[in-house]
Amino acid sequence: MEVEIVELKKRMNSLEDIQRILVNRSVLAKLDQRKDFEIDPSNPIFVIQKIVAKAYDINVFLLATKAYGNKTLRQARKMAMGLCAEHSGETHETISIAFGRSKPSTVSHAFKNMMALKEKDSEFRSKYEFCEEEILKEKLHHHNKKTD
Repeated sequence: MEVEIVELKKRMNSLEDIQRILVNRSVLAKLDQRKDFEIDPSNPIFVIQKIVAKAYDINVFLLATKAYGNKTLRQARKMAMGLCAEHSGETHETISIAFGRSKPSTVSHAFKNMMALKEKDSEFRSKYEFCEEEILKEKLHHHNKKTD
């Protein structure tokens, strides 16, 4: 699995690459069954995943893998799931599927952990604030596009 992740990380330079690779994953097979969930660059879950990946300087694909990962990846995944719960408007079930998880309770757990980490870890808090700011910019940008 580690070799596969390293190889994927080397090849993934754009959102199209990410989507192409994710299409081969069972996650999208499940998402495809849900007609209310669209796989596109403006989907709020993917936007949040991309923002968190940028904050942690990791590949966005790693957030949706089943790999447990190191502390940085685990924190990034918690933050991304928590921010999706807070900002995406999607159900916990949909969010958990988008992150390759089978239980919606994983999202609730991630949200609680995110809030606790935000209070006690200043580095985590600064990344959280960066992500919040970027998400709000994206929401404003998306809203302005709709009104034009």
